[in-house]
Amino acid sequence: MFFTGCWCQKEVLSVKCRLERHDGYVKMEQKKYNRIAASLLKKDDNVGAGKMFGKECLKFKGKAFAAFHQKKMVFKIAGKAHETAMGLKGSKLWDPSGKKRPMKEWVQVPVAHEKDWPKLAGLALEYVKNSRTVPETPRESKKL
Repeated sequence: MFFTGCWCQKEVLSVKCRLERHDGYVKMEQKKYNRIAASLLKKDDNVGAGKMFGKECLKFKGKAFAAFHQKKMVFKIAGKAHETAMGLKGSKLWDPSGKKRPMKEWVQVPVAHEKDWPKLAGLALEYVKNSRTVPETPRESKKL
């Protein structure tokens, strides 16, 4: 949910409402995430939108691979892609709780590197697709 200053739904808008009717109110960073999400949702029927720790995220067969938090995109990646993402200025391991317990596979990349977000989202999707923990049948994920 995202506060926009609009009176729609008691000033709190759902993902669908933001994408369809109130794009003008949405912050630049959120628009970039929305575009990447829309692109990935169109390309792969196994990709869905959902929530993880209360944050908007993208899932492959119910397994999260990218999220949006604090005006930054977050990616589940490993290996060389992880090293590359961590090398971007301002990037850090994602700590969704804020209790100094970062998640080792998740990298939070600031908007200064938004041009890298689509590529990193693709790498994160491939990483999760190739993961052994992805279920054979998809869990429920919302399609926008």
